[in-house]
Amino acid sequence: EKTMVDVWSGLPLSLQSGGLTHEKIGSLVEATKDLKATKGRASYVGERSIGHIDPGSASSGLLFEALLETEAG
Repeated sequence: EKTMVDVWSGLPLSLQSGGLTHEKIGSLVEATKDLKATKGRASYVGERSIGHIDPGSASSGLLFEALLETEAG
């Protein structure tokens, strides 16, 4: 199963410890590529979702990258 929750659940500890990086976010988003979507609109394509980054994960990754840019500024 792949969902944007996979990205969200991997970040709180990194955020609290100050270890949240663009690389960390990217690796969590990329990890959804090998999973089958079972929730949301991506679930409609079933097995064909494997090999593609989950759209909700991609947009969540952008949100966290924007957070990093805001904290850096």
